[in-house]
Amino acid sequence: MNDLGRREHIRTELEMVTSELTASSGLGGRARTESGSAERARGLVGKNIRSALQKIRHENPALGRYFVAAISTGNYCAYQPELDQPISWQL
Repeated sequence: MNDLGRREHIRTELEMVTSELTASSGLGGRARTESGSAERARGLVGKNIRSALQKIRHENPALGRYFVAAISTGNYCAYQPELDQPISWQL
């Protein structure tokens, strides 16, 4: 239709859409996901908890065994002591 104004407007819009699509893509054009960073964070938390439990086991084997049995990691971290065994803390 030889409309230079319309052509420039469409070109500008196409560049904007291309820019937005590029910004929303990850490496290699794959979609970015928040779950990747959440998965890395979950893995780091689990690794740090296991490291701390290892140090506790080295210093106090009985306490280390107790915490290994009472702490679970995964999608959620939880401290779940055995309900039928009352805890008597001595400081």
